[in-house]
Amino acid sequence: MGNPPSQLPGIRFGVLREQRTMKLLASFAILTLPMLSGCTPLATAVANLPAAFGDYERQADISYGADARQALDVYAPEAASGLRPVVVFFYGGGWRQGEKAQYRFVAEALTSRGYIVVVPDYRLFPKAAFPDFMADAAKAVGWVYENIRKHGGDPERLFLMGHSAGAHIAALLAFDERYLQAEGGDSRWMRAFVGLAGPYDFLPFTDPAIQAVFAAAGNQQDSQPIAFVDGREVRTLLLHGEEDDRVWPRNSRRLAERIREKGGSVEERYYPGMTHGGIVAALSVYLRGRRAVLDEIDGFLAADPGKTSWAPRFNALPRELLVEQRLLSFNAPAVAGQAAIVAHDAMTRDGYGDRIGSAGTRDGTNGLR
Repeated sequence: MGNPPSQLPGIRFGVLREQRTMKLLASFAILTLPMLSGCTPLATAVANLPAAFGDYERQADISYGADARQALDVYAPEAASGLRPVVVFFYGGGWRQGEKAQYRFVAEALTSRGYIVVVPDYRLFPKAAFPDFMADAAKAVGWVYENIRKHGGDPERLFLMGHSAGAHIAALLAFDERYLQAEGGDSRWMRAFVGLAGPYDFLPFTDPAIQAVFAAAGNQQDSQPIAFVDGREVRTLLLHGEEDDRVWPRNSRRLAERIREKGGSVEERYYPGMTHGGIVAALSVYLRGRRAVLDEIDGFLAADPGKTSWAPRFNALPRELLVEQRLLSFNAPAVAGQAAIVAHDAMTRDGYGDRIGSAGTRDGTNGLR
């Protein structure tokens, strides 16, 4: 793929000839990606179709603990030179569901900007509860700090990022040092935290399903990232859709307000018309050009004052053309249809969007739906 377009005769003609195929696939994606608001496997399966052809190397199912759920995937840009900055991404799912493979499209987005990306699994309710998944997350970050050099990553430029319940987990790691201290580290292991549509201030628990997840917390405040803000936190970027009806945007606003009150560093981005899942869907190849979410994240991380600069990588072919060319090597609509059929069965199970905060209103007290 290192040849310029002029040395690839017929590629552009082939893409144009198959435009109908691509439009069908894109239309299917646009219809289904909004369903990410429930963190359903259907939408992530669609988002992952072009991500499977991304310009990266993936090492899957690396164990960071003894449990089967204590495993992670590492994504690295192809032919990356030198040590690269590292993003550890925690996915959402109401602390009850989710798999690292479903978020390959997030890793593809970040590797396209030159980052090493780590996506861990963690134990889920009901087999585990708070703070078990926090211990898993800390253990995963500890593994990254100790081992990421072997995969081309720089442990001194480590960033935490999460969406929804994953943003809650990443925020607690960033703000409550006890979890990383249990792994021999502290907040100095990370350079910044990025939260997408996270619940950070959602007491009291009004939903029995949420109560069950956090029942083991001796002090309910221990489950709230906002309770640990003291002004010494790492740089923080909070992103939220204004139309998020799963986790209200005030979670981000209140957390940002508290950080400023304590003298910390925080930036906020709010997107009109964007839903709970839409903010992570915006990282997919299909929707990346419609919203600036990836640009905002990349710009924030690249501005890290403690880093040495790194140059972004560019493909010889434009990104969209490269993805289309690779998609044309197989029957894209057939694969998309199969993904929809497989995911449909998974959607019959109760999902994050059905479980979290079913009681309450936009102006309620718990900050959730």
